[in-house]
Amino acid sequence: MKISSFSTRLTPTAIGQSGTNDSYIYFPKEDVITNTFFENTTNRSMTFIDQKDGTHRAFNMTFGRENRLIQFGPFARAQELNPGDEVILQRVVDNNGQSTYSLNYLKHKSIVVLEYFGDQKQFVTWNQDRFDQFFNNLPYSFEVLTEGGQSVTLTIEDNGLIKKRADASVEFQSYRLNGLQNIEGMDNFKSKHKLILTKNNDGTYYFASRPINWEFSTVEVERGL
Repeated sequence: MKISSFSTRLTPTAIGQSGTNDSYIYFPKEDVITNTFFENTTNRSMTFIDQKDGTHRAFNMTFGRENRLIQFGPFARAQELNPGDEVILQRVVDNNGQSTYSLNYLKHKSIVVLEYFGDQKQFVTWNQDRFDQFFNNLPYSFEVLTEGGQSVTLTIEDNGLIKKRADASVEFQSYRLNGLQNIEGMDNFKSKHKLILTKNNDGTYYFASRPINWEFSTVEVERGL
């Protein structure tokens, strides 16, 4: 039996919060993913078993310039998923060559995801309501611990409304993060790079990390007789 797993953090586009016409999960066009996770590359409907309750969930999978699992937003919103939460999609191929697909998800209620827009040198949050709850009364200063154990003070400042594209009709609140340049590995942000701030249990400090956009793994499992 072979088990292949693809995990990714949900973006605003996946949930339907970015103003696009569709909501989808993006699959990188990596041969190891395309050839292992999918039975073929024909546009089609795919059914996933929800590991939470056993419900069968159908989505459309399209292949082309980008590989996308589309129409995902209604499911994500029904489960009250937010940008930054994780979805795990899995394919199990049994010893007879039959495939079964399933999905699961992990909610992360203590994080705020910030996306950097290089042209404007500002950050926009994926989690506006949570951001307003965590960082009220700007400017807001707080302690950050890095994965390497470094402690730094960051200050978030309001930078007004910006458009993500020049032709966009929607404006987003933007922010400056003063002190980020003092964190090792955090001084080289480029456009579309993300920063995750994770609030600790008692709210006295935050962890700062750069997210992994996706992960893929395959394992062979021998079933006992």
